[in-house]
Amino acid sequence: MDEEEVHPCLDKSVVMTIGEYIEMLLLELNYYGTRLPRIPIITDRELKKKVLMMSEKRTRRKRNLEKIDEFQKGEKVMAIAQEDEEWHEATVVRVEKQKIRIFFTEITLNRDADQRLEALEKQF
Repeated sequence: MDEEEVHPCLDKSVVMTIGEYIEMLLLELNYYGTRLPRIPIITDRELKKKVLMMSEKRTRRKRNLEKIDEFQKGEKVMAIAQEDEEWHEATVVRVEKQKIRIFFTEITLNRDADQRLEALEKQF
């Protein structure tokens, strides 16, 4: 999820992040008047699922950055593990400027991890 902004066309008033630009290329059939090649249906479905997840992660990252001071050491959270892209219980070990260090509490993922903010939710 690259947050760097780009101008994807000649109109310099159009600004988007690289992540949004790639998302547009994967979801849209037209690129500023040029018809893009079709992606096979099965592959297209898988891509759309992943793009939807990225959109949700982008929203979650923004929200977590705004409230990063609310995360406390020892707090229980839910986090997406990189190994299986599934939600698992975890405990906050340390909070930094734009990163939270967690410890997965489930036996199968019993390790420390630097957690991306887009893959973290407070546990209620």
